[in-house]
Amino acid sequence: MTIDVRRITADDAAWLAALQGTRHDVYHLPCYADAIAKHERGHAQLWIASDATTSSKVILPLIVQPVSLDAATHEGGTDHVDASSPYNYGSPLVSTAAERRHVQELWRELERQLHNAGFVSLFLRMNPYLPFPTEQTFSPHEVVHHGRTVAVDLNASVDELWRRIRKRTKPKVNGLHREGFFLRRTDASGIERFEAMYRNHMQRLGASERYFFGVAHFYLLAENCGDAFELYEVIGPTGETVAAAIFLVYDGVANYHLSATHADFVDRSPISLLLWDAIKTFSSRGLRYVHLGGGRGGEEDSLFHFKTGFGKELMPFSTVRLVLNERAYANACAERGITSFDDRAGFFPAYRAKNPSSNGARSGTG
Repeated sequence: MTIDVRRITADDAAWLAALQGTRHDVYHLPCYADAIAKHERGHAQLWIASDATTSSKVILPLIVQPVSLDAATHEGGTDHVDASSPYNYGSPLVSTAAERRHVQELWRELERQLHNAGFVSLFLRMNPYLPFPTEQTFSPHEVVHHGRTVAVDLNASVDELWRRIRKRTKPKVNGLHREGFFLRRTDASGIERFEAMYRNHMQRLGASERYFFGVAHFYLLAENCGDAFELYEVIGPTGETVAAAIFLVYDGVANYHLSATHADFVDRSPISLLLWDAIKTFSSRGLRYVHLGGGRGGEEDSLFHFKTGFGKELMPFSTVRLVLNERAYANACAERGITSFDDRAGFFPAYRAKNPSSNGARSGTG
């Protein structure tokens, strides 16, 4: 194989061209990666390893951030960085023509080039619904298995979709409908209402700072993603917004991106009405799936259980944690007082943990 490795930025039209010939999702688009990169104070890059003779390629979208090292431990001439997949499911991709043995060769060369470019570590979120030979490409200690994600298969009648809804959810939805609650799709004018409700929702959950996407982020996401960005609200009988959600719709799949419920209506579960009416809407438009995602941090918790009340299609979710420069990784940990960092199932990369003793993993869709 003669392997060519290229790096593309989000403002380059070559990014979209590179995705041709691969199955991909909205999370792989430059418009989405750019919005996430600005929120995380990083830079969106697409790395491509390809071989023209076999028409094989591996594509890796990344959010790249600098890694600071003291002069005493800095390797001369190299600016160190690390990277993660775009938030949610911006996984590595493989062309439909690539064989597994080709993927492994392409990945090894891609890793070598990333190391030479100063990358210390990679945190990759795999997409459960897109093919990639994870187990054959990475070592067992580099792969962390989490819970499953939930999807609604829309290849069924509305009556059948309703039959699949959990029994105790149906009275909540019917009761809200009878009282005059309804679903409404709104435009960018609803973003500030959504952001205020979402911020309050995250505060109630005690979420970490990185999950507080500000109003500027939502405006940018809507502008960047265009028609793929869809914002829905549940409106109460007196006209108030009691719940809202952003869906990112692309290639026949509606991705349940972020949602929030007004504090005064949590016990009424208006998000149940939102999901059911959204499922009906997407079904009527001929979409194939609604991807609801998994639990918090990718685990099978109460949020996961709630989502399985709507969807029965379950797929395993995993993350991949790679150290590309062992020396720089160890130095970065040592400078932050972290002496134990071999267990990659913990917070990764370990040097980015705000609390060095924390066991909480940078994992799942976060």
